[in-house]
Amino acid sequence: MKGGRMRLGVPTLPTVMLSVYGVWMIVAGLGTLIPKFVHDRFPRQFVPVSEFFFTAIGGESPDPDAVRLVARVCQWIIGPLEVLVGVTGLMAAFASTSRLSLANFSLGLGTALFGAFLLVMFIIHDKALVAWNQYPAISAWIGVTWLVVVAWEKGWMHRAA
Repeated sequence: MKGGRMRLGVPTLPTVMLSVYGVWMIVAGLGTLIPKFVHDRFPRQFVPVSEFFFTAIGGESPDPDAVRLVARVCQWIIGPLEVLVGVTGLMAAFASTSRLSLANFSLGLGTALFGAFLLVMFIIHDKALVAWNQYPAISAWIGVTWLVVVAWEKGWMHRAA
């Protein structure tokens, strides 16, 4: 702070990447929890996936109420996890001392979530599911963000003064 004014500089690449990632994950989480926020993924993603696994395990047509219950439980587990990933990603973006720990947590949990999504979509392999092909690109984006943050924090990338 100089002369009573706070001086803002150009944000670093990790700050920008973690900020975008954090905001995106918070929006994804809110979109999971609040169907009207983006579009209702429940009938187009959660129900078909739950129905697939019920059928794979039970071998017959599952009870629609049980399918909806499992789909709703999955929705209410995934949504808060996405928000948690986003919040810790934003915290990492602006942390000065614990950036790497927060980024590792956020990006690691995000990798686990999208890895699970990718695995499920690979098993089901139904192109009618909404946005089924986005998960490889998201996983790659998380990986690149992680590499940039680690390289920056370890001093492997040039830091502009």
